[in-house]
Amino acid sequence: MGFLLTAALTFILLAGYSPFSAEKPLQIRRNKRSLFDLNDMIKQLTGRSGLDFIGYGNYCGFGGEGKPVDDIDRCCKMHDICYDFAQNDDCAEDPNVVYKIKYGWQQKSFGVQCSFSQSKCMKVVCICDVRFAKCLKNYINEYNNSNKHEKDLQELLEEVQQMSK
Repeated sequence: MGFLLTAALTFILLAGYSPFSAEKPLQIRRNKRSLFDLNDMIKQLTGRSGLDFIGYGNYCGFGGEGKPVDDIDRCCKMHDICYDFAQNDDCAEDPNVVYKIKYGWQQKSFGVQCSFSQSKCMKVVCICDVRFAKCLKNYINEYNNSNKHEKDLQELLEEVQQMSK
C-alpha cells in the first residue's frame, strides 16, 4: 500500500500536476510550493523523504488529534500549531496559503535558513518549516515504523482537496 501511495505522488510530481492550483501546472525547481520546499528541507536534514511522515502518529500529515505518540509526532503537532498561528495572523488573507505559498530558503553548512527578502507570511511559513525539519532531525533516530499509518491514495487526495479549499 505504501508503494502505491509513493508511486502515485511521484507520478503527480513528474507529470507536472499540482493539486494545489488548477491555474498552472507545477513547474519543478522554478515554482516550488511550500510543501515541496518542506519535503526538500526534511530530506536535507534527516535523509528521509517527507512522505515517510505522512500518516505518522496522530499529527503528521493533515490535521491531528489526541496525544502525540512520540517526539517525532510532537514535532508534527508543533508544526500544526505554528501553521495555525500563521493562518490566523500573518497569512490570514487566505488560510490555506501556508500550504501553497512560495518562499526562499538555502542550505547552509549549519543546516537550512530562510531567505530574508520575503513577505511576512512567506517568512513565517518558512520559519515554521525550518523549525519542523530541525525538530525531525533531532529525533530522527526515534522513527518507529509501527507509528506509521498507511493511507490509501483516495484518503490522501481527499485531504489535499480539503486543504486547498
